[in-house]
Amino acid sequence: MVQELIERPHPWWNWWILGLSLLVVGAGVGVDLMEVDAAQYASMGQEMNHSGQWVTLHEHGAKYQSRGYPDKPPLVFWAAALGTKVLGATNAGAKLISVLVGLLGIWAIGKWASELLGPGTEWPARIFYGANLGMGLMLMDVRTDTLLVGLVTLTGWQAQVWRRTFTWTSTVTTFGLLGLAMLAKGPLALMALMAVHGGEALWSRDYRLLRNSRLWIGLAVTLAVLMPWLWGLYQQWGWKNGVWYYLWTQNFGRLSGENPWAHKADYTFVLHNLAWTFLPWVIMVPAALRHALTRKQRTQAWSRQVLTAWFLLAMGLSLSKFQLPHYVYILWPFQALLLA
Repeated sequence: MVQELIERPHPWWNWWILGLSLLVVGAGVGVDLMEVDAAQYASMGQEMNHSGQWVTLHEHGAKYQSRGYPDKPPLVFWAAALGTKVLGATNAGAKLISVLVGLLGIWAIGKWASELLGPGTEWPARIFYGANLGMGLMLMDVRTDTLLVGLVTLTGWQAQVWRRTFTWTSTVTTFGLLGLAMLAKGPLALMALMAVHGGEALWSRDYRLLRNSRLWIGLAVTLAVLMPWLWGLYQQWGWKNGVWYYLWTQNFGRLSGENPWAHKADYTFVLHNLAWTFLPWVIMVPAALRHALTRKQRTQAWSRQVLTAWFLLAMGLSLSKFQLPHYVYILWPFQALLLA
């Protein structure tokens, strides 16, 4: 009965889940902004509203920086600025856009699962992805990861549609969303999507996608979305401390040791934070990974895509010289697909 209800939900079941979800999220939106990050993002968003400076970031009138570098891309500040324009300088205003993107991600994971696995997995994927302990925290204490994970999920779904149709609409939508995801937390978003589709190419040794002109047109769309931010970085910080820091040092420098932030945790840090953030579904993850590695599953493209992305991201996070618990959020979309 439960399986039938999840795979073919009745209208009242959909509305019940939606109502409960909005109740929980609504309660979290009113919670006071947490120091340091969320409060800082809201303050800088307000400063943007007053100054009109959107691509050269300032904090209390001075250049925004952390240890001599521009620490975060601008999307989280733009989101806070827009939300406070709509709802005023309130907790809900500062969180509004990030929370909406997070909720769109929950909807999109179902669409992504349906593209990969069929419509019967749409609701299970949403439940695994949206009804866990970490999602509740992420939508209450908004950070860059709230936007990042939501936009990566939206982009992943649209990329699957693009691979199926190669229409101009899907090209612009997919790569435009990718540009926004990169404005949330840098090239990590690009690496996550490359791990999905590039991983499949490596498994199948089919590189025809590289000869598709719409791939390169799409990447031009992504670059166009990024260009105002890159130009602002260059004007304020120059090439090495601005543009190169954003494109390389901010994310990949945590593996090489170039990033000034260094707080190396043990190699199990990712796993034990993954365990509590993905409650209660984490108990099913080992079985899902084992299932994806079986001989039967290995012949299926979706299994290789998702498993490759999950493994590469988990490995990269484990090797990082700087780790925080919320960094594991990027693994959720791929885990939800494996569980579905």
